Amino acid sequence: MNWGFPPEFETLVRARGKFLPNPRTLTGRTILEQRIVRIDDYAADPDIASGEGTVLGKARSGIGVPLLREGEPIGVIALARQEVEPLQNGRSKLVRTFADQAVIAIENARLITETREALEQQTATAEVLRVINSSPGDLAPVFDAMLEKAMRLCGAEFGEFFITEGEQLRAVALRGIPAAFAEFRHGNPAPPTPGSITARILTGEPVIHVADVKDDDLYRRGDPHRRALVDLGGHAHLFR
Repeated sequence: MNWGFPPEFETLVRARGKFLPNPRTLTGRTILEQRIVRIDDYAADPDIASGEGTVLGKARSGIGVPLLREGEPIGVIALARQEVEPLQNGRSKLVRTFADQAVIAIENARLITETREALEQQTATAEVLRVINSSPGDLAPVFDAMLEKAMRLCGAEFGEFFITEGEQLRAVALRGIPAAFAEFRHGNPAPPTPGSITARILTGEPVIHVADVKDDDLYRRGDPHRRALVDLGGHAHLFR
């Protein structure tokens, strides 16, 4: 979250998203050193004078306060002024108090989220068990229920459920598959290409997570099935 910085600096920060801590920035230095960092004059600090905070953020004096949970940094509060006017010690202690309160709030939110997720998982498991009990000898509704619950828990837009048959995989449940992608898959059975999800599953990998399918080697090499997953299925995130 940013407040009060020049628009061009805020635009840069928001567009960049995640980034690695860099000792040439106030935020990065605070995270890496895990302590309160004061910069009385940005222009006088050779590592920061030419940085984004100075050039685009117009910062001249600043302070960074780490958010520490059990001694590990989980965030930073960074404050800056556009003139050389160092923050007084009393003010920095107040920011330290805010940082401690922020850690408590983040931890509470994490615990609430974990509790909610655990409840959702227990509910989904109970629902699948009900389907199993109500469908003795019929696996089709069980597979469909499992796929639906997995998609709901993971926030997936569409899903496929496969079982192994020898060295091949057979789809036993499908949900939400885009029509164009389904048509492609129907006419082009996916072989276990080396490096593909199918091949990796068959070799025994328990969980495979592809955060960005477009950044995967198979997509870059033009594998038709991986291309179809993205271009026809509109899918850029894969978890199996």
